[in-house]
Amino acid sequence: MPLYQGLAGRGNLVMGTVVKGTVFILQSRHHGSNQQLAAIAKSIFPEHTVMRQRFELRSRSKLFRLFCRLLVRLKRSTGGIRPFAAVLSWLALRHGYVRVTDRDVIIAKTPPFEYPAMILGAGTGARTVFLGAPRHFSTRDFDTVVSTPSTFCADADIVLETLPTEVYGAPAKATMPDRTSTPVWSLIVGGDAKGYHYGEEFFRLLCQEMERLSRALGIQWIVSTSPRTGATAETTLMAFARQHPEWVDELVVWGRGDRSGLRDLLGRSDTVLITEDSASMVSEAVNQRLRTVCLRPEGAGFNSLITPLLESLERNQRVLRVDLGQLSGLKARDLMTFEFRSTALIPKKPCCGAWGSPFGMWRTRSR
Repeated sequence: MPLYQGLAGRGNLVMGTVVKGTVFILQSRHHGSNQQLAAIAKSIFPEHTVMRQRFELRSRSKLFRLFCRLLVRLKRSTGGIRPFAAVLSWLALRHGYVRVTDRDVIIAKTPPFEYPAMILGAGTGARTVFLGAPRHFSTRDFDTVVSTPSTFCADADIVLETLPTEVYGAPAKATMPDRTSTPVWSLIVGGDAKGYHYGEEFFRLLCQEMERLSRALGIQWIVSTSPRTGATAETTLMAFARQHPEWVDELVVWGRGDRSGLRDLLGRSDTVLITEDSASMVSEAVNQRLRTVCLRPEGAGFNSLITPLLESLERNQRVLRVDLGQLSGLKARDLMTFEFRSTALIPKKPCCGAWGSPFGMWRTRSR
């Protein structure tokens, strides 16, 4: 179920239905940040076409930013009329110009993209969505401000505890695996990322822990790797599956061409062990209301996208975070009895003029 079932605002409602438009994602050079924007855009606007765009100011000097503010005011006063709007946008932005209408949405994150979002949207009636606390503009200048653990904003309209996924905000699964029968656990393996490095020894010890847990609890494993996992880790996991076919229900190895939807794998599990290097994979597990144990390598560092998210989830008992060495010290039954809480979207403020969505409201602001 999407976060929003409709938009309220000029040009977005026609006879009670949503007019399809385009969501323009203002991309940065950081893949994880772009994935975060895409996940939120697809959940908030499931009927819109998502288009990734790269726009930057021609200069970041104070004088040029003042010039851009004047351009925003001028575009608003002219109603964003082409070709005048195209000329103004070209003066301010690198990488060309894109036509924006009142059916469209512009979503951005971090201070360098505040000006491009405001310039593109000014005078067009397009909605602007910003993640985090704006630095150069007020939160009132954007139609909606979204706060996440990694992009916190005290004056946000919507607070997200995880990245949205297809099941975000939906009721818990009607049919959970029968926990009186054979337990089925998923192992979801990512790979190296900023602050996270997994060596060969990590995966060797991980297979030992899988064996220990299976002997103690009779666990059946569903194992899945990802594009970042690498051949060394996949070879170790395949060797474990060959040695213990009685404990491995399914093995999805990205490197040999196996493909299976993460949601489908998790839907057959009652607990998931997951390497904590991917915000999207952790969010998928938490949003499924699964007991989620996040594994990190020894000496893991700080990652500006992942670490705040995981600290928030751990603080609210959505996940259990352990080093691989700590997992060895846990009794098998401890993982079965740890109290996990379901995650939820938190509407930070009541909003005006929106449809009756149970998850959050679209706050209408004067442009």
